[in-house]
Amino acid sequence: MDKFSEDEFKSYQRLVELFKPIIPKPDLLLIFAPKTEKTSEGLNVYVSKLRKGVKNRLIIDKKRTQEIEFTRNKKSLRRQVIIVQLSVASIQMFWGVPILQLDVDPLRIYSDPEYKEEILDQIQLGLADYDRIKAETKIIRKAGRKVKKLNPPNAFL
Repeated sequence: MDKFSEDEFKSYQRLVELFKPIIPKPDLLLIFAPKTEKTSEGLNVYVSKLRKGVKNRLIIDKKRTQEIEFTRNKKSLRRQVIIVQLSVASIQMFWGVPILQLDVDPLRIYSDPEYKEEILDQIQLGLADYDRIKAETKIIRKAGRKVKKLNPPNAFL
């Protein structure tokens, strides 16, 4: 973990487990995830582009200093992108929450005002496909129960 020690992460997981029976499970979780390539080489190209874009944005908006932590080097940023991908998978697999994941280009959100409209259109299309998402989540959840016996959810992070 870049941000948490193993003990801190375990404490966080215990806290999440305490709240799990109290907080109702959402019908659908909408996640904006970074648009990435599936290959290692594609991910490296994306990380380089993202890092450059964040540095440019920091020149314009100096208050966004927290972004420096996530982009201090390509390895750290690559790890953050992978953690997002694994977190999305584990939410669906271990919690059984249906997910509408939209792959977005965070740099384009700041540079292209029309992109926000495209994202809204993607949400509308995704919501029309809710029954399929729900059915897929049930299948993934069944697989997650088998995997959970072998590895706790935080083993993937």
